[in-house]
Amino acid sequence: MTDERLIASTTAIEPPPPELLAAQPDAFGLAWLHRSDGLIAWGEAARIKVEPGEGRFRRALESLAEVFDALEVADEVGMPGTGPVAFGAFSFDPAADGSVLIVPSVVVGRRDGRAWRTLIGTEPAIESHEAPEDDRIRYWGPSVSEVTWLDAVTSAEAAVRAGELDKEERR
Repeated sequence: MTDERLIASTTAIEPPPPELLAAQPDAFGLAWLHRSDGLIAWGEAARIKVEPGEGRFRRALESLAEVFDALEVADEVGMPGTGPVAFGAFSFDPAADGSVLIVPSVVVGRRDGRAWRTLIGTEPAIESHEAPEDDRIRYWGPSVSEVTWLDAVTSAEAAVRAGELDKEERR
């Protein structure tokens, strides 16, 4: 994060984009979609590295609250998903490194036929993002083959359904 106070500014988009993923200009962007609604995002206003161990979800939430509390927020839309948001990825093993929360600098959202843009920066009214030179969707797979990865996911899903494995934190 910068030393300057960051501003999160949310404004309505009219007309709403017909498909959010098609509006994603960044090959390194983030997305959370369900049918035609959800959020796409890119850039990075803040990154919170979550240390491993017991209490990591609580620590992540506390750190995120500090980031959000430091923001000046102007949200003219006022719907769930507007204003500043964070995308998170947590390791399945609470003792493993790699968990992170990212507060994007640009978020475009759509819900119930309404759409909005949230910009976070020192001057969020100006979107400084430039589209990549090509618009191909890229996939960065795991460090193992796709078949091995899918087998591991299938096994983990079966173990979760059988009650042998969960992602909840133990206290």
